[in-house]
Amino acid sequence: MRGCNSRSGLMLEVGHGRLDDGRTTMRPEKKFLSHHQIPDSFVTKTLAKVTKKLSGEVAAIDIGRLSVDWEGFYRIRIGKKRIISPIDVDDQKIFVEVIDFRGSAYKR
Repeated sequence: MRGCNSRSGLMLEVGHGRLDDGRTTMRPEKKFLSHHQIPDSFVTKTLAKVTKKLSGEVAAIDIGRLSVDWEGFYRIRIGKKRIISPIDVDDQKIFVEVIDFRGSAYKR
């Protein structure tokens, strides 16, 4: 899933990976959404709120910077779910690294 938040211009990326032999695989974050029947729009809407908050607007979203093993990443908390993502404001991209429940999200 790729999308662009037109307000901020940030590119949002979640989706499939490619194996060396050309086969397409489902990335773990996409598997999580599929397995728990969470629509892709959940991520898009959540990350749209993140871009609003990072641009200085008021948005009801809990964002925190991570450290140690996750240096340079942000944690986005939505109930018991966590999205871990590096956010590159200069290149205007958000790449979703992990979507999982809070107990499993931070394990590498």
